[in-house]
This record gives sequence, structure tokens and C-alpha cells, in this order.
Amino acid sequence: MKFAVNRLDFIKALEPAVKATSGKEMAILGNVLLTAESGKVKLCGYNLSVTVFTSASAAIDEQGAVCVDGQAIAAFLQKCSETNVIADTADKKINIKCGKAKTSLLYAEAEDYPPIEPIPDTAATVTLETDELFGAVKTAGYAAADASPRKVLECINISIDKSGIKLISCDGYRAAVYSKKSDSGIATGKSFGIFKNDIKTVMSIISSDEITLKFTEKHLEFDGGGVSVRTNLSAERYPEIEKQVKKNIEAAGQHVTADSAKLKETLAKIAALPRVSGDVPLRIDISSDKISFLYNFGNGIFTDEIDCKLEGDPFTVGVKTAFLSEMLKAVRGSVTLNCSGAGGAITVSQEDVSQMIMPMRLRK
Repeated sequence: MKFAVNRLDFIKALEPAVKATSGKEMAILGNVLLTAESGKVKLCGYNLSVTVFTSASAAIDEQGAVCVDGQAIAAFLQKCSETNVIADTADKKINIKCGKAKTSLLYAEAEDYPPIEPIPDTAATVTLETDELFGAVKTAGYAAADASPRKVLECINISIDKSGIKLISCDGYRAAVYSKKSDSGIATGKSFGIFKNDIKTVMSIISSDEITLKFTEKHLEFDGGGVSVRTNLSAERYPEIEKQVKKNIEAAGQHVTADSAKLKETLAKIAALPRVSGDVPLRIDISSDKISFLYNFGNGIFTDEIDCKLEGDPFTVGVKTAFLSEMLKAVRGSVTLNCSGAGGAITVSQEDVSQMIMPMRLRK
């Protein structure tokens, strides 16, 4: 194999592919698959969950394919300044030359790399504004579980139809629903269950103004800016979370209105305290005009209070501090917490997002 390629173009293609490499399950997947053919250097990074496909235009003297340490090659070329790179393989090594600088790295055979291809262009597609999709994930994707016996709860459910986009996440203790009307141009609605960590990888790679979603029954591919990122889809049916959130909002018997900035300030103070082992609930006592906070963090006790307006009877509830903090991240200005006493869910509905967290049992 032998080819010549622009240094910056090569780096630009290498860096996204490297983000999907991981040798934890299979040593070969710690490498990038490099294929030189048809006037391009094609790169593939794969970690059994996410696949990244990139390419750079190149002058191909000899076609071929090898598995290489993409991170090492990119790091080396970042330190070079010359425009062109010449690469060739010999004696089980790939030789990289940029100006007078040269380096050689061992490579693995391409035949050892799992066979994987991009989703064909004949597959169904929908194009969205990247900010719209990624903004929805940042707003409401947080509630998906980091790890769960029910793998579907590690997913963010994304639904797209002719009326707009909807995103739902839930870990069994909290939930978030984002819904925004827009003209997606899709005739038949489609729903995807994509793992939270996988969409985070997609968001770290694609930065184009528009993003095209290409999908099959098992895979979803994100195309943008010359990069394609393919992810696995969950085969499990996503639970009916939206109905549960709506039901709890409508059933709430107490409505607590307060300044969200003041709430966030109190929660930030708690987050700065020494951490304790286990989940210790934050005690919240709500009267007609005050919210009182009490948190026992092991080495001491924290208290604070802020003004509020309560519709309904006074009550006390326990919550997980981190859950309440994350629920309030997207909230601005005055916020109303919809509650159902000590044992009911706490919900917030504002603009395009509705959120819910379950209470924690207070210790006696």
C-alpha cells in the first residue's frame, strides 16, 4: 500500500475515527482500519457500539488496507508542519513521512478487523438542524440511566414525525420529555432507542449545521460534515413514560412557585459540601411562603431557606439533590414545582420540556 495525502486532511479524518476505538473487548479494535482505494484514504473506528467512518482525498499508488494506531499517527502529524504526507507499508510496518520527519509503526492485518459497512444510501433518511437535535439531548437526555438491568433505560428515545421531534429519557426514578414542533419533512414517523453514551460520542464528533439520520431496524447513522457515525439501536420497546409524566402533572395537589436561580444557588451550596456514602435525601419543608432545606451530610448539617408561593397544603418531602439539580438546569426565571405530598412525584413543565423526579424516603 502506498499513498500521498494532505497532512491536515489526514488528521481531520483520523481524529473522529480514533474516538470510536477501544481495545477492551478485542485488541484489534484499539486500531483504526485504514483502506487506500479509489482516490481516497478511508478510515473506520469501531468499539462494538459505535462506528465512525471518515475519509480524505489521496493520490493512491498502491491500494491496500491495514489496521493502525490512529491516535499515534494523528499525534505525530500534529507536530509536523509540512503540507503533504507519504505513507507506505513494508515488513509489517506502516511508514509515515512528512517532510524530512519519518516514523514507522507496526500494523495488524485488515482481515482481522470485524467486517462492517456504512448504512447504504438507499436506506430511509431524515435531515435535521444539528443544534435542534443536540439541544434536545442536552435538555432532556440526562434522565437516562448510566447503567441498568433494563438496558432500554440506558437509552434516549427519539421520535420524529411530520409534526416535529420528541425526546424521552427515564432511569426509573426520574424522567424528562422534550417536544418541539418543526417541519422534519418525514412522511412516516420513526422512533429510535439510542444508548445515552453513544449519542454523547456522536455529539463529540459531528459539528456540521445539518445532520442526516439514516436508519435501518437495527442501526442508526448520523451523517454530517463528511463524517458518518453509526450506532446500535435498542431492540426493546421503550416504556410509556410520557403518559406517566403528564398524569403526575395533572394529579398534583400542591404547586410551589419560586425563583429558580435561588433554588439552584441552594443546591450548589449542598454540592460543595463533603460527600457522604450512600444516597442521603435532602429534606424540604414547604409552607405558605417559605421553602426550608435541611441536609445531613455526615460531618454536619446544612440548612437554608428561600421565599416561595404555595397553592395547597404545607408538606414535607425528601429528594435526591443531584436529581433536583439536573431537573432545574434547563429552567429559567420563576419555576413551579408540581407536587403530591411526601410520597408523590415532583414535576416541572416549562416551554418544550416536562420533567419528573420521584421522592426519597426521609430518615427518622
